[in-house]
Amino acid sequence: MHKLSAAIVLMALIIAGCGSPQGDKAAKDPAAGPRDAAKKGVEFLVKNQNADGSFGGEKYASVGITSLAGIAIKSSPRRLSPEQKKALAKAVVYIKKHVQTDGSIHNKLQGYEHYHTSLATMALLRIDPDQYRDLIGGARSYMINSQHYEKSGFKPEDSEYGGWRYGKPTDTAKAKPDLSNTQFVLSALKESGLPGDSETYKRTVQFLQRCQHRTETNDMKEGFADDGSAVYSPVATKAETVTLPNGKKIYKGYGSMTYALLKSYIFCSIDKKDPRVQAAYKWLRENYTVAENTNMGQQGLYYYYFTMARALQAYGEPIIETPDGVKHKWAEELSARIVSLQAEDGSWSNPQDRWYEGDKALVTSYAVWTLNICDQVMKKK
Repeated sequence: MHKLSAAIVLMALIIAGCGSPQGDKAAKDPAAGPRDAAKKGVEFLVKNQNADGSFGGEKYASVGITSLAGIAIKSSPRRLSPEQKKALAKAVVYIKKHVQTDGSIHNKLQGYEHYHTSLATMALLRIDPDQYRDLIGGARSYMINSQHYEKSGFKPEDSEYGGWRYGKPTDTAKAKPDLSNTQFVLSALKESGLPGDSETYKRTVQFLQRCQHRTETNDMKEGFADDGSAVYSPVATKAETVTLPNGKKIYKGYGSMTYALLKSYIFCSIDKKDPRVQAAYKWLRENYTVAENTNMGQQGLYYYYFTMARALQAYGEPIIETPDGVKHKWAEELSARIVSLQAEDGSWSNPQDRWYEGDKALVTSYAVWTLNICDQVMKKK
């Protein structure tokens, strides 16, 4: 009987992660597991880099994914190995091949000018901001000048005003401005040192307001209510359109775009106590989860994780309290969730292959970057 009890206790300790060096290490440092997972993710990326220096599968290789992989590798808290440094150098060669005369950095045949240019800017800023100062400056000028505003033929009353689309403002064949491209561009501008009082940010706020369910500050006549969440653009959602009890049809807000909105407001120098910021944060508190992209399920899951981490890091609170009174250490919970989804080869991928999340290089880059953000947050507690 005593032997049986001892066995049960031992099994409980093993399950709890105790009674072993690994368990003791994890108990003392919750970031240990995520750091190891990020290391394996970086090793996967380096091992699977394409011969031309790009990252991504045959259908997906691009400046955007290559830049994301570069950010993931460079953001590691560990000292880079010779192989990792070589991979970064090859990635930079690939990125530089796609610098255009207008300062943008993108694959011409693919388009996606702002998505690629913003990510390339952030990658170069991390890899060597001094050496690539001219490229970064050219890309920043391109992004500032290609915003939808008076210079490109748009007026403040236009729904597109203040945002960025995949293509150039004059390219009518491309989709309208959206919050996803806008949040990437804002991140690049912020990291490149664009002053907080820039007119570019002030114009962007108009666009952000029009993506938020808050009729007090959103002047769009159709599609919006008042729950504080955000959608893809002032004229569309990637979730669904729902009908309220009063018969009004609205665009359904969802997790990744609401985190994008929160971060974007902060990057535009809007105080975190501002009612617009608080409305978004309230919705995120009420819908907090690391299990799915709220209102989108598993679609865009890793984009959601990375945007969530960036937004909550910018917000500056290590704990998010849900309406039931539970205080969540979001960085620990998020990193633990991501670690649990890692494959044996060190990669991540999403069975829901929407927005390219079936590509291992893209999703692994998102996951590693997210884990490293969580690591930074956990170090500060």
